[in-house]
Amino acid sequence: MSVRQPRLPVCQIQCRGQNPQCSPARRTKEDHVTRIFVFTTKTQRQGAVWLCVFVPLWLVAAPPEKTVWDGVYAAPQAQRGQAAYTQYCVGCHKADLTGIEGAMKGEFFMERRREDNLETLFLDMKATMPRGNPGSLSDQTYVDIISYVLQTNEMPAGSTELKPDVLDKVDVVGKDGPKPVPNFAPVLSVGCLIETGENRWVLINASEPVRTRDSFKKIEKELKASQDRPLGQYTFRMADAENFEAPTNVGKKVQVKGVIVRSPAGNRINVNSIEPIAETCQ
Repeated sequence: MSVRQPRLPVCQIQCRGQNPQCSPARRTKEDHVTRIFVFTTKTQRQGAVWLCVFVPLWLVAAPPEKTVWDGVYAAPQAQRGQAAYTQYCVGCHKADLTGIEGAMKGEFFMERRREDNLETLFLDMKATMPRGNPGSLSDQTYVDIISYVLQTNEMPAGSTELKPDVLDKVDVVGKDGPKPVPNFAPVLSVGCLIETGENRWVLINASEPVRTRDSFKKIEKELKASQDRPLGQYTFRMADAENFEAPTNVGKKVQVKGVIVRSPAGNRINVNSIEPIAETCQ
């Protein structure tokens, strides 16, 4: 039977990488971990007898990101977006959003945009639309149009308006939840680079591939996230890796970007860039 201890002093140490405070035997490869030390009595404080509770870091440090099914825009905002869409977008995308092969509506829209966040849609819209004068609208107007697109795709409204500064925290997923990125999508994965033969390169212990906005360009925001990304359980053959300094990165933890190709013969990434993120891979 446990006894409740009121007003216990607690300290937390985040366990990441090679933090000497963390016990490798109690830490998993897949999860960052926070140790919570609870000093229950004076004797335990003096003798450093600690009760260690291990919990995933995301339960302590940050709330989960939202998805497009969580009511991330407000209905009046979607009405403004419809007016802006009618003025600036209907010529190419049609009144029912089915223009340009349904780029804004239905299955094609979801397949193109899923497993990403709304910031990518926003940046694509801003870089290419309106036709002939891209980037000419205010950021909020683009976001209002996105709200209308979400409404048209039967994604529910909420009570708070969608703002430009939260777009990267709203994931685009199907109604039945996240899935692996589609075949032939530009992706990045983090893993250990090895050579299995002359100009035959393999990424082992690789993380689940995620979408990248540019598989050729070094993006600091992505690289920083990759440095914290844990290794995974996947293996990918690396096509054309020898063109991206693969020999100098053998045995290192690397970020690989390219195009994912899934086939019965095995999955591969057609490599467009390799960036080392740690000298050793563990």
